[in-house]
Amino acid sequence: MIERLRARVDRLRALAEAQQFRERKSAIVADTSGVTFWDDAVRARGQLAELTHLEEVLEGLDAAQRALDELADFAAAYQRQGAKLKAKFELSHGAFLERILQLEYKFLGERPEDRRDVFVTLVRIGADKDAAEAIDALHKMYLAWAERRGFAVTWLDRRGDEHGLAEATFLIEGLSLYGLVKREAGLHKFELGGKGADKQAAFVRVDVLPVNTGERGIAKRDVKITRSGRGRGDLTLVHAPSGTSLSSIGAAVAAPPSLSGEGFEDLLLDLLAARIAAHRANGDGADPDRVVRRYNLAARYIRDEDTGVRTSHVKEVLAGGLDELLRPRLFGG
Repeated sequence: MIERLRARVDRLRALAEAQQFRERKSAIVADTSGVTFWDDAVRARGQLAELTHLEEVLEGLDAAQRALDELADFAAAYQRQGAKLKAKFELSHGAFLERILQLEYKFLGERPEDRRDVFVTLVRIGADKDAAEAIDALHKMYLAWAERRGFAVTWLDRRGDEHGLAEATFLIEGLSLYGLVKREAGLHKFELGGKGADKQAAFVRVDVLPVNTGERGIAKRDVKITRSGRGRGDLTLVHAPSGTSLSSIGAAVAAPPSLSGEGFEDLLLDLLAARIAAHRANGDGADPDRVVRRYNLAARYIRDEDTGVRTSHVKEVLAGGLDELLRPRLFGG
């Protein structure tokens, strides 16, 4: 057990050395003392963001090594003393697993874009009860996962019909999020049973867009903001004026009345900017019809199509235990 954990720490340390984290940190620190450092403010802010990331990773590595050494000593005592230390050891072991997982996720921030927060959109495919249950299961899974990880979630858009939730968009803010969840984009297939031509399935499309940290490329004058009573209450609608480039992507978003004000309007503009950037880049080459994951609730398994990892922990994953499937994509088993 300890050796497997040690291998995970050693692998991260080897990655840090291969990518010259300490050398890059020293170089940036040296740059910050130069009299011309702030001549290019955009570059300076980028370097400071990278410096913060490097410091977090390196400090995390050192802390993980110390915690692992302490856990190894605890494991030796546990073997000697047995059952009376079992509960304490399991608690310490669980805390270390959480620490190493957080540290592994920090390595996803190697590319600046991977450190961005994300807009996630879920779209139900079809108008029936099965599709409504599928999107409801996914949105609960992502919210529970975000809560477990301590990420902040802001709802931006929720639409439904007589079957239930049809489409939802929310912002997740946290550690290296885009690098962590970008491969969630695509189709999520809920296999409902049957065989051959009678085999049935429900699909939910997931879009994952990074929040733009630079210029939006659009301004408030480019959009129309109105209030209307619709559905369960007033919604904030952002429309692209006809004849503008925004209209090509149907960039309209709706928000609950509890969210309002200039800051929230800026957030909606950020969402529009992210959609426009994705439209122009054609999804960064991503296949929108790629099946990301299969959920077979009757047979009690979930299979990730990227890694081939299959788990029988269906309830745990849908209750927010998504790390079991995310981590193998990034670092292997």
